Amino acid sequence: MNPLDESELFKIFKTSTEYPDRLIKREDRNHEFKTSFNIANAATYLKTIAAFANNEGGYIIFGVQDKPHIMLGLDEKGLNRFSTLPVEKFTQIMHDYFSPDIEWTNCIYEYRNLSFGIIYIYPAKVKPIICKKSYDCSTEQKYSLKESDIYYRYGGRTERIKYPELQRIIDEKRAIEERQWMRFLFDAARVGVENACIIDLTKGEISGAGGRIVIDDDLLKKISFIKEGEFVEKAGAPTLRLIGNVQTIETGKMVVAATKNVIKAIEQTDIVESFLNDEQVENAIDYIKRICSSTSGNLPVYHYLRLCGKSKEDIINELDDMTVRGNAKKTLISRLKGERILETKIFSTKDTPVSLNRKKYLELWLSEKIPDFKVGDRNLNACIESLLFIDVDKIRFHESYIKKKILVFYKSYYESSNPTLAQIFRTSICYIDEMLNRI
Repeated sequence: MNPLDESELFKIFKTSTEYPDRLIKREDRNHEFKTSFNIANAATYLKTIAAFANNEGGYIIFGVQDKPHIMLGLDEKGLNRFSTLPVEKFTQIMHDYFSPDIEWTNCIYEYRNLSFGIIYIYPAKVKPIICKKSYDCSTEQKYSLKESDIYYRYGGRTERIKYPELQRIIDEKRAIEERQWMRFLFDAARVGVENACIIDLTKGEISGAGGRIVIDDDLLKKISFIKEGEFVEKAGAPTLRLIGNVQTIETGKMVVAATKNVIKAIEQTDIVESFLNDEQVENAIDYIKRICSSTSGNLPVYHYLRLCGKSKEDIINELDDMTVRGNAKKTLISRLKGERILETKIFSTKDTPVSLNRKKYLELWLSEKIPDFKVGDRNLNACIESLLFIDVDKIRFHESYIKKKILVFYKSYYESSNPTLAQIFRTSICYIDEMLNRI
C-alpha cells in the first residue's frame, strides 16, 4: 500500500455533513494535525516523528486547525516552505537526534481549492528508534527531547514508551533475529557446510571450509553493503554487489522521495464534471477507484476506462482488491461485468401527461433549445430523464450541447436536489457515458 495514494489520503479528508469545513478524523496513533509549517520549527516535529516510527507509522498533516479540525490549508508562505522542503537537511536533522534512521516521504495534497502539506513516517524496520541527544525547547517543553528516551504513539498523544510496548519491541526484534539465524542455517545446510562461507563486513574477510578471501582495505572502503533491515530495493537476504566502477555512498544519509509531489483530491463532482467537460485526465484509474468510495456506484466510468487503457477484467481485479465500505464498489463491478446495462428507453403507446412532457423535452434536446429552470421546478426531472430516450446516434450528434447543458444543471441543482432528482441525474449521466464510451 502506498500511504500517499490519493484513495488513502481521501479517507483522512472526509468532512462533517453539519460542518463541511471540518474533518471527521481526529488525532490518533496514526494522525497529527498542524496549522502551519516552518522548517525552522523542524525540531518540534521530531518527537512525533520518532513516536510514529516506533509504532505503526503515521501522518503529520499541515494546514488543519486543531480542536475543531477546521481545514485552513497552508498560507502562501507555508506552502512555499513545504514545496521547497530541503529533503537532505530535514533527514539530517532526524539523523542528528535519532538512531537508527527514520524513513519518510511527503507530498502536497490539494483538496477543495486548499493545499495541505503531508509528511508520512514509515514504521521503523529496526526498532526502537532512540533519541541520541537532548534538545531543550524553551518555548514549549512538550517538544523537548531527552537523550536515550524512546518515544511512542499512544492514541492522539506522543509519550515516552511504557514497559509493555518496549517489551513487545524487544520480543519482536528477538523473533526476527531467530528467523534470520534459522534461515542462515537452512541455507548453509542446503548448499552444504563445505560450500558455505561467511562474510565479515567489518574485516572484509570471506571465509569458509575451502579457505579465505580477503578484500583489500581500499576496495572495502568503496563497497556498499546492503544489509537486511536497512533501505533496500528488494526484500530478501542481505545482498553484496561488486561492480566494475564502485561508487562511495556517504554513511548517515538516506534516499527519500521527491518533495514536490502534488496530489489532487478526486471527489464525486470531479468524476461527473471531468467527464462532461471531456477532460483527458492522466490518472484515470484513480477516478474509477474513487467511485468505489462514493455514495453511489452509478457514476460515469467508461470514459475513464477508455483513458486508462486497461481492460475491464484488469480493472475489476483491481477493484476487487480494494477494501471499502458501502455498496458503490459492488454496483460498479456489476456494471462493468455487464449485469447492469442502460438501454435506450422507448415511449409507451399511451400518451399520458408524464409521457407527453418527456417527449416535449426530448424534442427540445434534439433542437438544442433546452430552457433554463428555477430551483424546485419539477419539469427539470422530466427534462433530465428525457435523455434516456435519445438513441446513441443522436447523442453523438448532439454530444457537445448535451454535455454542456447537463453540466450547467448538475452544478446548479444536483447538490440541493431531492433523492429522486439526484438519481435521475446519475442515471442520465451514466447513460450518456455508456452510449458514448461503452465497448
